[in-house]
Amino acid sequence: MQKYGIGSSLEDVPQIGAITIMLAEPRKYFMSIDGKNLTLSGEELQNPHLWQRACMEQLDVMPPKPSPKDWQQLINSMLQTATKQEVPRELTWAGKFENLLHAFCTSHVRAVAPEEVLLGKPWTDKGKTSFKIEALEKFLRNNDFKKVETSDLQNWIQKINGKDVKCNGHLMYYKEDGSRSSTRVWWVPEFKDTQDVKVEIEEDKYDIPF
Repeated sequence: MQKYGIGSSLEDVPQIGAITIMLAEPRKYFMSIDGKNLTLSGEELQNPHLWQRACMEQLDVMPPKPSPKDWQQLINSMLQTATKQEVPRELTWAGKFENLLHAFCTSHVRAVAPEEVLLGKPWTDKGKTSFKIEALEKFLRNNDFKKVETSDLQNWIQKINGKDVKCNGHLMYYKEDGSRSSTRVWWVPEFKDTQDVKVEIEEDKYDIPF
């Protein structure tokens, strides 16, 4: 236990206990204030003004606000000895993505022909599900999954397929006039009974390699 406010002569400064870090994404921080539990975001822990507001809203107390320099020194020292709490994979960005990808690929709005990927639908055939990356990004945004870059999505898709397994290319389809065309897609192994099923990628008539 330690008094915050280095060099302060105030008598009513609170006792701050150790920090526990929940390794979710984004992270959550738990701090003991005079024996009471305070839950903080990374931004609230970093900013003494926001920390003071969190104390008001959660603990009904408004402690003196330390200077940014003193606060940085205190939090740095506490983070060195903080307890870290692991969380289930579904509470990480990668885990949340996998759950939403599963929902996207297995929803009732699925293509019945390869050309329907142009409408944003996933197309499943011969052990894999192909889709436009733009359609997946729109689905993720509609489900409040917005704080990731396209490069993150591509890395996760590659990991799902396997490090050395190709996961993007061109999908062939027939146009209304009977002519053939193609569109660029990404794919993952077809989801079956569980999200952990791994299916070998097979070449088929719809694929044109680069």
